[in-house]
Amino acid sequence: MRRIALGLLLVTAATSEATAAARAHDGGTLRLAVLPEVRADRWGDTPEGAVLRSLVAAPLCHLEAGGRVQAVLASTQRSADAVSVVLRTGARFPSGTPLGAAELARAWARAMERSPVARAALAPVRDAAAMLEQQARGRGGTLVLPLAHPWPDLESTLCHPALAPVAGDGPGGGIGPYAPDGADRGRAAPSFPDGRPHPDAFAVTTLSRRAAQRALEARTAQVLL
Repeated sequence: MRRIALGLLLVTAATSEATAAARAHDGGTLRLAVLPEVRADRWGDTPEGAVLRSLVAAPLCHLEAGGRVQAVLASTQRSADAVSVVLRTGARFPSGTPLGAAELARAWARAMERSPVARAALAPVRDAAAMLEQQARGRGGTLVLPLAHPWPDLESTLCHPALAPVAGDGPGGGIGPYAPDGADRGRAAPSFPDGRPHPDAFAVTTLSRRAAQRALEARTAQVLL
């Protein structure tokens, strides 16, 4: 998924000193210097944490120019009082378990317990916690979200990385452009539904701000989060 590498480089360009950032090439390893507070954001509640989480746990969709929603793992259908999330056939967690409505409901229930961003994102859903508990016992590939009140932005809100489906309590159990290869590395996932990313791998080093800046200047890191 080429927009992942592009997005990371845009994050670098937005930092105060980004002269060490290099243009993306196919292959190789993308090296990220990450501040401790970003590494601690396991659910993508901050913009930087969301970028890091998205490497191994992609959100259901992307927001394109003009606010258009581009499906990745799911598309949506709207009725008068509900939004249906239709999951993409063939998407699987690293364990091999298919992503179905029950798996998504369980993932969102965990996210609501741990992430204020996830709770806010699903606030327009009527009795969200009870609804997710009920649908976690069902089957099929469609999750129906009944609306508590009209909310035209729900489809775009569902693209937030805090709602990326993961199979456990950490992003390593998600479906992303990279598969975890240890705690600090990831390798490109050729079967990712949105396409293979530019770099073959990524590596994360947690550093202080000063040490991270030195890593950029020495070109031992290409991205600072």
